[in-house]
Amino acid sequence: MVRRKSGVKDDLTARKKVWETICSFPGLFPHELERIVKLGPDVMAEILRGFEDGYLVEVRIEDGKKQYFPITSMGLEDRAILSMLNERVPKELLRFLLDSPHQTLEEIEKRMKLPRSKIQPHIDKLFRLGVIVLAKDSHKGNRTTFQIFDPERMRKLLMVKDTSLFV
Repeated sequence: MVRRKSGVKDDLTARKKVWETICSFPGLFPHELERIVKLGPDVMAEILRGFEDGYLVEVRIEDGKKQYFPITSMGLEDRAILSMLNERVPKELLRFLLDSPHQTLEEIEKRMKLPRSKIQPHIDKLFRLGVIVLAKDSHKGNRTTFQIFDPERMRKLLMVKDTSLFV
């Protein structure tokens, strides 16, 4: 089990603190981040790897050591999606469709345990933003199913939202 120093309570708090530090002081090395945020090297490496995988940071190598710079360019559509992710239903809907693409509206209702009237407005808005697309699924009797248009982009936006630093 990885032991953390006393400065950070949980993973979300740790990620927020690391992200805020990278944004405030671009170009820090991991050992500098560890000292400022008060995290151990294993936890810091895991957080930084997640930021790298989510394309949230740019990594530059200087003298054989990594430096971290924030990538914060977001378009208007991304900001609209991020604002929707403040709500529980669209956030759960996106996570469900990322984990299980090609779902019918009935399957979404059943999984989310919500009536269609609560889900449909969010689906409509996500459809207008180009996040969700419709597809005919022959495995489900040619029924219309929903899926995420750009899953990697949505994973990135969910990761950004989980740091709760963007509106």
